[in-house]
Amino acid sequence: MVNKTQYKVGAQFRYQKKWGQNFLINPRVLQKIVASAEVGPKDLVVEVGTGEGNLTFLLVQKAGAVIGFEIDPRLFSLTRDRCHSFSNLHLYQGDFLQFSMSDLIESFPGFNYKMVSNLPYSISSPVLFKVLESEIPWKMVVLMVQKEFGERVLSPPGERESGLLSLAVHMRMKVEKIMSVSRFSFRPAPQVDSVLLKLTPWIQAVELVRYRAVMEVARVLFSQRRKKIGKTLSRSLALPQGEELLTQLGIDPALRPENLRVEQWICLSQAIAEQKEGGAVL
Repeated sequence: MVNKTQYKVGAQFRYQKKWGQNFLINPRVLQKIVASAEVGPKDLVVEVGTGEGNLTFLLVQKAGAVIGFEIDPRLFSLTRDRCHSFSNLHLYQGDFLQFSMSDLIESFPGFNYKMVSNLPYSISSPVLFKVLESEIPWKMVVLMVQKEFGERVLSPPGERESGLLSLAVHMRMKVEKIMSVSRFSFRPAPQVDSVLLKLTPWIQAVELVRYRAVMEVARVLFSQRRKKIGKTLSRSLALPQGEELLTQLGIDPALRPENLRVEQWICLSQAIAEQKEGGAVL
């Protein structure tokens, strides 16, 4: 008889490292993920990487609808067969990063949109950027990620460990650590532990047009993060008066990108836009 919580692939299954196949098998942690996401019948839940279907099986019992993505055709079939009795599961075989989420979501009006996933480590960053840069009104995002990655996301801009991703997240979302998860909660066990993160949009989140303007500047500065921002502005962004501009904004030109807070990034990107576009304000 199949254990519905820990539905196992066959003994001959070959795990694919390139797809980050480390399947969460700890029932307590699986239940905690669903509870943390507060999944209910009014929710449309997006799951990236259904794997063996352990999390999917719990989500379809709670959510109004679940859109699942699985790149491995073997696991796609496994999840489909396991959850065949649930008409609210819409499963897609392929790379989530290649799908237009907006097109899919349009087919499900009236739901609260949530993402709940045990993310493959190799695509954690691009998936999170895709979420942040989409126009979908996410209600909540609950993700299992590698511990080191999670710590970078949690680190707010202005702290030493912060980077481009943490800046992007903190402009749009409030991020919380729900729990640490041992590597032995997965099969096969990865080399590192994980953390469960919960992200919810700020009431006054930075709007997309301003977010994109900030990220355009931030990508340049973080590409040379060991250099002082004044010099990078002058050389890489073709702003001869870069240091003077920073001084006018009350920002020390000798700082490095990780030292800047969110409000400083916003002021800087707006000032650069005004200089380059003849006073246009984003």
